[in-house]
Formats: sequence, structure tokens, C-alpha cells
Amino acid sequence: MKTKTLLLLSVLAFAACQKDELNQIEEKESPKYAILYNGNSPYLDWYYTNKEAFVTYFLKDYPNNPKGGLREKVTRAEDHTISVNKNVNIRIHDEYKFSEEDNTTFLYLTRTADINGTKSVQYIDQFNIPSASPIEIIRPQVDNCNPIPMCYYDNFEIEWNGDKTNHNGVVIIAEWNGCTMHKPAEPTSWANIDIVKDSGLATLNTALFDKMPDKALVNLWLIRGNLLTFGDQDGTFIKHIQELSPGGIMESLSQQPKQLLDLQPFMLGSAAVSTFSFFLIRDLEK
Repeated sequence: MKTKTLLLLSVLAFAACQKDELNQIEEKESPKYAILYNGNSPYLDWYYTNKEAFVTYFLKDYPNNPKGGLREKVTRAEDHTISVNKNVNIRIHDEYKFSEEDNTTFLYLTRTADINGTKSVQYIDQFNIPSASPIEIIRPQVDNCNPIPMCYYDNFEIEWNGDKTNHNGVVIIAEWNGCTMHKPAEPTSWANIDIVKDSGLATLNTALFDKMPDKALVNLWLIRGNLLTFGDQDGTFIKHIQELSPGGIMESLSQQPKQLLDLQPFMLGSAAVSTFSFFLIRDLEK
């Protein structure tokens, strides 16, 4: 069990509890997580990397905003300095913007490198990735007439619009923030994470609801995404230029400014996220 969460797009900023319940909790425990999936996945590769990342995601929140809307998430894009060797420091600055056109996500990136504060090199380019298809929740039915369905934990089937072209699968997150149907909220948070095929139908692993009591108010998240890395991924480029003189490094980057991508690789992603809340039923007799 891994205790880091796969909250891939940092979209879990929404609390399941009502505001008045949250105000009763003076001090909440740090959230805890378990990743159930133990295979290889580009989602896990993405999560455990420390690379700069640019992501757009289409979020549908049932029943509040079933039409959804496009959002952006950028991490580790602040300026920072790379010490190539004891004689050369390179400060990287990125300016960027996103565009969505014809089911494609575009990133327009301008990267500037200041070398020892005396010389600047700039590289401008655009990058693209297929946009992830929005996820539509078909079952359980969640709408204004049934905003928080009651769902039995065993043989819990969920249905969505599957995407046969998505070989990465769908991340499923069950998140409990301490709220239940009748009792006061508890100062705790827990999430279980799994990955399933993007077939459009899945019977959820009951372990997704471990540590969640009967009648818990659970948030369920479905995420599908496309991920690409641009630039050197194994550090070969840095090792190469470390052997050059300061003048040699400046000349190499000036003649081939695209090497700035190898100096600081980044990840580009497009994702679709859908979420709804339900009451978890464990005991049918109560």
C-alpha cells in the first residue's frame, strides 16, 4: 500500500461536508490515502515525477455542474536556477498559455535562460496533445431529483461513456472527509485509489471503501487523461554539458536553443474529471 495520493490534478479541493459541519471541526487530521492499483501506469509515473507540469482538465460536477468547464493546473513552473557545474548557473523562466482547438490541447511556451547572469537564450515553441474526452456519468443516476444517491458497497457498478482509444485507463478515487448521513462530522479524511479499463462499465473494488463507515458521505472521482513528456528524461544532457567550459555551454545553448527543453524537461497533460457524492450503504437492514 502506498500512502501518497494520486490526486493527479489537485482537483480534490471540494469538500463533501456542508460548511456548517466543517466549521465544527477545529482541527482536522492530515488526509491519508491508499493506492490499490499495483500495476504499471502512466498516471503513477506522472504522480511520482518531480517535473514541471502543464495540465488542462475538463471538470464535471454532478449534479451541480453536469455540463462542466475547462480548468488549468500548472506545477513547478516558477523560476529556478540549475547549477550545471561549479562555474555555471542557469536561471530558467517560463511564460505559457493554453489553447483548446479541434479536440487538441495546445501549450505555447516561451523559455528564457539566463546564463551566469550575463547572457540570455530564448526558445519559443508550441506543443500539443489530444484532449481527453469528457466523462459523462450514466449510472448511478445523479441529478437534481436524486442529488446524493444511496449506493450499496458490494457489487457497486458504475457506468460512464467509455473511450476505447484510451489505453491509460480511468483513475477512480473514493474520498471520505468524515461526514455521515446522521452523525456529526469526524475530524478525518481518507481516500482509496484504483485504476480500471476505460470500458464504460466497472464493478468497483470493495477495498475502495475501506475505512469508510456505513452511511458515509463519499465523493467519487473518475479521471482519464493523456500525458506526454518533452525534453531529456534521463539526465543525459546535463551530464554532457557538465563537461563543457562555461563558454562551451553558452555556445551550445545559443546555437541550439531547443536544448533548453533538455535542460528542464516538462510534462503536458489533458484530462477529464467527473465527480459526484453518494451515501455508502453497508448494512441494508438499518
